[in-house]
Amino acid sequence: MKHLPSRLIATTMILALAACAAKSTPTPTTPEPTPVEKAAPEAEPVAEAAPEATPATPAAPATPTRDLIDTADELGNFTTLLKLVEEAGLTNALREDGPLTLFAPDDAAFAKLAAGELEKLQKDKKSLTALLNYHVLPGRAIKSVELGTMPTAKTAAGPELTIESADGTIKINGAVTVVKADVLTTNGVIHVVDFLLTPQKKGKKAK
Repeated sequence: MKHLPSRLIATTMILALAACAAKSTPTPTTPEPTPVEKAAPEAEPVAEAAPEATPATPAAPATPTRDLIDTADELGNFTTLLKLVEEAGLTNALREDGPLTLFAPDDAAFAKLAAGELEKLQKDKKSLTALLNYHVLPGRAIKSVELGTMPTAKTAAGPELTIESADGTIKINGAVTVVKADVLTTNGVIHVVDFLLTPQKKGKKAK
């Protein structure tokens, strides 16, 4: 029993040391999370302004490559006219001369002639030549814009023809209508008419 106090003292010292050791050991701390930087929102793409439309330039009219005869032949509805021109010996003149304005009756126009009248013309070359020349204005290729402002025009045959224009329609000698205007050729211009032109007689409107 003599050794009891010594044991108590030793035990007390051990407990005290243990308590000090516990106090001196740092308590691990949980690291605070590093704040995550938010990415800046992507800028919305700015729509580019559409370029202003450039006004279209009107296409230039095609340059003609055929003369009066070849153009009429290509159109395909002037068989009778071309045949009569050949019979009258005027083919080369309509190919090579110019500039000329030609009032061209198409096949439908010749079909309106009375029976036997075409054959009668073919038998009289002088009258046929004069009639065909009456459909030609020499020296100029007159387009419809100008033609409509002319009261009269002198033909290759000599006599004049009269011209009237109203509401966009051109009439020759008061009765014959230009049904297709401004067919351009290398040596002139063709205006298609719906009937044959004949010299006017005084006091009477000619066809």
